[in-house]
Amino acid sequence: IVLHNFNKTIEEQRTEIQVQNQILQERQEEIQTQNEELTLQHEQLSSQRDQLERQNKLLEESKSIITHHNQRLERAVQERTLELAQSNENLRSQYRKLEQFNFITAHKIRGPVARILGLTNLFFHDTSTTNRGEYVDRIEQSARELDAIIFDLHSILEIQQKTALTYQQISLEDL
Repeated sequence: IVLHNFNKTIEEQRTEIQVQNQILQERQEEIQTQNEELTLQHEQLSSQRDQLERQNKLLEESKSIITHHNQRLERAVQERTLELAQSNENLRSQYRKLEQFNFITAHKIRGPVARILGLTNLFFHDTSTTNRGEYVDRIEQSARELDAIIFDLHSILEIQQKTALTYQQISLEDL
């Protein structure tokens, strides 16, 4: 009986070991499957990491290109701003010159015109004939002064236009 019980216990332990072996085998297969899944996930993550590295490299190159373009644009904007400032200063200068010319023109023309108007008023209101010839002579003299002033102003404008032209120095020997 003892032997039989011993055999039975051994048999039960064998069965238990087989069951444990079966469980271990199943667990080993599960671990193997999980290992394969992890390996696949690792490969996917590596692929994604490589892809991200390539994208990062492209982004860095794009950033470098954009930075370079921004620097060029900033230089162009600075140059254009300087040009505009110079143009504005030229316009202010021209405006001041135009104001001066306008003042001079109005001042110089006003005198002869006032004399002509005064003399024509005297001419028409003075009934004596003795002064009429003198009025006409003075009106003519004032008209000639007005003509000279207009000619001088025209000459000034021509000179200013010519000085606005840019001249370039050349070497006659080279030519």
